[in-house]
Amino acid sequence: MTAPQYTCMLYNTAGNGEDEKKFDAVFTNRMSYTESIKDEVRVWVAENLEQWEEDQPEWFKIEKIPDDLLPVEVLEAEGGTNRRKMMNNFSIRSLMGLFPADEEQLELSTSR
Repeated sequence: MTAPQYTCMLYNTAGNGEDEKKFDAVFTNRMSYTESIKDEVRVWVAENLEQWEEDQPEWFKIEKIPDDLLPVEVLEAEGGTNRRKMMNNFSIRSLMGLFPADEEQLELSTSR
């Protein structure tokens, strides 16, 4: 079995209510591995995103979901196609809470 076949199998064999397993299979592996089930994943994300955002399970990280798999309105609310670039402008220290990210720092990091 190839890595893409195995990744898709992990997603497809996770049952209802096993969103963590599906999320892990799809979004912690190379996206190219799940190209054959991309449309199915897009529907699954759209159907469950609101609940994940409400519940905030530990495994749910919206930044791991590629732009093309998010509903348009969610993508826009998250910062549009620049949302990952925006995340990259924060230092690891500020993301970990060791150094607060304020507007002045954000301006400095985006002006580089």
